[in-house]
Amino acid sequence: MNFRKVSALASVAVLAFAACSNTGGGTPSPAASSGGGGGSSPAASGGASGGALTPSTPAPAGDSSKGTATIAIELPQQGSEKAASDPIINGIKLAVKLAGGTAGGYKLDIPQSAIYDDALNGAHDPQTGANNMSKVVADENTVAVIGPLNSSVAAAQIPISNEAGLLQCSPANTNPDLTKGQPAKDLRTKPNNYIRVVTTDDVQGPAAAQYIHEVLKKNSVYIIDDTETFGKGVADAFDKEFKAEGGTVVKHDAAPKTTQDYVSIMTAAKALNPESIYFGGVTATGGARILLAAQQAGLGDVPYVGPDGINDGSGETKDSFLNLAADAA
Repeated sequence: MNFRKVSALASVAVLAFAACSNTGGGTPSPAASSGGGGGSSPAASGGASGGALTPSTPAPAGDSSKGTATIAIELPQQGSEKAASDPIINGIKLAVKLAGGTAGGYKLDIPQSAIYDDALNGAHDPQTGANNMSKVVADENTVAVIGPLNSSVAAAQIPISNEAGLLQCSPANTNPDLTKGQPAKDLRTKPNNYIRVVTTDDVQGPAAAQYIHEVLKKNSVYIIDDTETFGKGVADAFDKEFKAEGGTVVKHDAAPKTTQDYVSIMTAAKALNPESIYFGGVTATGGARILLAAQQAGLGDVPYVGPDGINDGSGETKDSFLNLAADAA
């Protein structure tokens, strides 16, 4: 049976999206509600390895008489991005467990084989993500997929999940072109199957510009982005708003994630005397390395601001922005 053609499974999709948006049917225990970023509570110990999650309050029994439905997860699980993905995977598993593990008469299952990694050489890779999505849609028992983390991967996946009619929810994609205007229409051949639960870059970028100019009272900024769908998009939105606020962009550089020498870039930026720095990208595409280079170049006292892509855990979370940047952050 192709579950995607069974309207009774709408409730399964609702649960999948509830897991994605961090809503639940009750109040989680203190262990289950600790902050993200690799905490050591029992409820967070499952991780990406498929370990059991054990909330302190037993989950209610549910009806699973109709069989099993699979929810797939598609997130990068290597390098710096593992710090962001692990708490999301734990949250999805915990939400399903707290809901009783059933919906619409089906048992909900997230087997390890349905958790896909789109990272290549330590960072997200759109082609790997597209290959993963082809495998996800080939499984007729899969009713929804949660992911990906990165907008460039989403742009590669949406045509595949859309053609298959598979429900897809991202907990992190922010590029406006995924859902707005002609670029969004170009990704789809069928009615929209994709949603995301976070603010888009045409809001996030300007908010950062307003923060630097109005709150930090900085009138000039140096911008550097990672050239990717998310990083360039949010940096461009920031750039436009900062100028509209009356601020000066001393320079806007682009440095792909393969960049080896950020020190020379930041040394050149220092000569422009920026009062602040804005980075468009994620930890895995240079976030912490750029801050460390800025400190080496003598810009350590200049405010460094970035988007949600560098908010991926505490200083104790391995390979998170705060962990890699250490004292510089």
